[in-house]
Amino acid sequence: MTHHSADSGAPSNEATAPTTPTARGGVLPAGRLSRRTVLAAAAWTTPVMVISVAAPAAAASGEGFDLTFDSYQAGDSLTVYSADFSRRWEAGVPIGTVVSNHGTIASPPGATLTVSCDSRIFQFTGMRGDFGGGSGSDPLTILSNTTSDNRSTITGVIPYAIPAGTDSFTGFRVAMEFDTIAVYPNDAVQPILNTTWVIGSPAGDLDTTNDAVSYPAYTDVAPGAAWGVLVDAVWERVDFAGGTGYNHRATSATMTSTGPNPAVAGAEIQILTDQRVSTAISVDDIQLNGQPAGGAIVFDRDDTWFGQQIYKYYKTTVDLVEGDVVTFSLSYTDGNPTTVPDNLSGSQVNFNGIVLNDVNRRATNRGFASNTDRTGFEATP
Repeated sequence: MTHHSADSGAPSNEATAPTTPTARGGVLPAGRLSRRTVLAAAAWTTPVMVISVAAPAAAASGEGFDLTFDSYQAGDSLTVYSADFSRRWEAGVPIGTVVSNHGTIASPPGATLTVSCDSRIFQFTGMRGDFGGGSGSDPLTILSNTTSDNRSTITGVIPYAIPAGTDSFTGFRVAMEFDTIAVYPNDAVQPILNTTWVIGSPAGDLDTTNDAVSYPAYTDVAPGAAWGVLVDAVWERVDFAGGTGYNHRATSATMTSTGPNPAVAGAEIQILTDQRVSTAISVDDIQLNGQPAGGAIVFDRDDTWFGQQIYKYYKTTVDLVEGDVVTFSLSYTDGNPTTVPDNLSGSQVNFNGIVLNDVNRRATNRGFASNTDRTGFEATP
């Protein structure tokens, strides 16, 4: 799973607010969970190491430029585990930084930025940058991009002069582009290498001691209790009369426990589709590891949302240990195919677990199966 926050990570002292899926409200419901958790506000404020270089004698006058790092004003993290799953860690996402000039004159163009992180967690693919955090950031010229000794290291060129007196909001904002490597089944790693950020200042920088910082790449949060369930579904297309639109709904589902800990009994399974496509849902032919197991999941309740979405809930009655596979088929009572549909909802099959957004859940983005291929809608995601 490559999953990124649009505005998070790296040297920063302010975190983005977390989002929590809702089970109602006309959007796709709970079940699309995120293992990415928001960093605490102080997560990036104090570097554990500053790489120092002697300041040039020419700085004695106090007039000149001084390139340094300022807060990116956002942060994000990714849940991973120690190699034996005994500990749960939050790995900082190296999403970006701000290169500012705390001096009295503009810096010459051509400063470089070199960023290095643990390549078992992320691998850099590029950089983009602009002043003031504008949305139309431009790709930076990349001088080198290597992966070696469990490190991904990239160097890009800042092609602009950076004005004097710039800060987190007015400096040159650099967004890192990268692939996320530490996702299921690669979410258990050895201790993670620090993330480093180095400015290659042009000659004349007043203070080169603030041109490099190194941050711990993860926080040891708690003992590991990792579990997960992967969800896959087979879909069928339902067409409305006269070519007025179509929707999809699941005809079968497969749920596989990833371990190493079990998905404990009492976990919620949620199935939904648009009520104008299907007015009732039936779950049949429940099997556990290829054997009939009608009692492995039991009916819990039906629900609807404003006459538009129909929900069916089941609960598990047994622990699903690593490697267990639950399958079942789905059938429906059709809605009115002559209806001219608007604002059609997508369909989902979700394994929600006992605790929604459980921090110990692995492969969160694979814990639901979703199909949003439909027409005749305007506003509903």
